[in-house]
Amino acid sequence: MRALQAFPRLVVANLRAWLPSLRLQLATMLSMWLVYAYALVPSIAGPLQSVVPRYTVYAVTGLLTAVSAQIAMVCGATLWMERRAGVLEEIVAEVCSLRLYALSRITAFGAVSAAIYSVLCAASIPLLGPRAVEALACVPIVVALSMVWSSLAILASLLLRGGELYALVSSIIAAPSILVSPALYPLQSMPWPLRALALINPNTYAIELTRALTAQPHTLALGICCGALLGALIALTTIVIAVCRDELSLP
Repeated sequence: MRALQAFPRLVVANLRAWLPSLRLQLATMLSMWLVYAYALVPSIAGPLQSVVPRYTVYAVTGLLTAVSAQIAMVCGATLWMERRAGVLEEIVAEVCSLRLYALSRITAFGAVSAAIYSVLCAASIPLLGPRAVEALACVPIVVALSMVWSSLAILASLLLRGGELYALVSSIIAAPSILVSPALYPLQSMPWPLRALALINPNTYAIELTRALTAQPHTLALGICCGALLGALIALTTIVIAVCRDELSLP
């Protein structure tokens, strides 16, 4: 009961702590997004129009989902910095559970991703038109995807002892996780090695689910996408709980 009462306060505390840098992150992601949506997508739309009708809408909705969840990589970096600075043990002593703190951090970054997704969606209205409203209804999918990546980031920050190593791993994963997914091209058009990698990429199921709910072409069934995304989220949060229990000796 005490944990349930403390959890909402921890989520709010995480959001407040991250709020000063949120404006900078939003500005950075918005500028990056404008390049993606208004320069990259139109430049590759020509050859792909014959494969996917209304390719611009198709690509923008896919990229929206994948890009918005990338902020979750920061989740692990901030946890690692708290650990290096020696404040993580103090925080855990206050909340009495590293597991509770990690789960509140995952939830907070899900909320941050939802805010970023909404801003990017608003910036894409000239490209999406009426589809922008349908895309906004997919916020829960982005939240779930962000929580999956946040769980992976926290696991990496706890298991990788060096900050440089964590930065290397996260940078290696971040860009390919977007490129090796159906964000820019249909899953069935990928060569089989890339398709195999895409099928273990959480972005794939979130993107396919978003397209299914916005009446766009998609390859995977709705049930498969829901099951894979929720299964990944449950499995990873369970692993986070197990690792956090063993990671520190809690009072």
